[in-house]
Amino acid sequence: MKEVPTWIFLDVDGVLNCNSTTELTPEGFTGVEDGKIALLAELVRETGAKVVLTSDWKDQSLWWREKNPGSDLTYLSNRLTEHGVEIEAYTQEGDRGRAVREWLDVHPGCAVIFDDHWVGSYAAAGVARFLVQTTMKDGLQPKHIRRARQILEMQRKEMEERASE
Repeated sequence: MKEVPTWIFLDVDGVLNCNSTTELTPEGFTGVEDGKIALLAELVRETGAKVVLTSDWKDQSLWWREKNPGSDLTYLSNRLTEHGVEIEAYTQEGDRGRAVREWLDVHPGCAVIFDDHWVGSYAAAGVARFLVQTTMKDGLQPKHIRRARQILEMQRKEMEERASE
């Protein structure tokens, strides 16, 4: 069977940070935590997944990053890179569920979504089964990584079954 790409659709606030995060971004907003990035990095290494940013943090376009290297998006990118995680791409603006569905329509593969909100949006777009919902209270936890592994394994099994039919 041909190798199928694995996508991690990543929100930031409520995933890589939480209510108790003390680090600030260059622009003074809540930063991200090493421990949460390390959990994500473990999943990326294990699965070979590519990260697609869905978070509002992506709103600082690439040209802005070049003009303002101290921007929060640059900060996020650098913090992820420190752990061996690269942002592969960004979803379109607007409804997150629809943006994930459109991405997967163009780039089929296995998918997991980390987000603390947008449940209805993901359900309406037919991608809620890929969602691992975190909370702003705690952010990304080991239990979320375990659930992500289960979701990805389920998708791989489904693909194998379809291929053998």
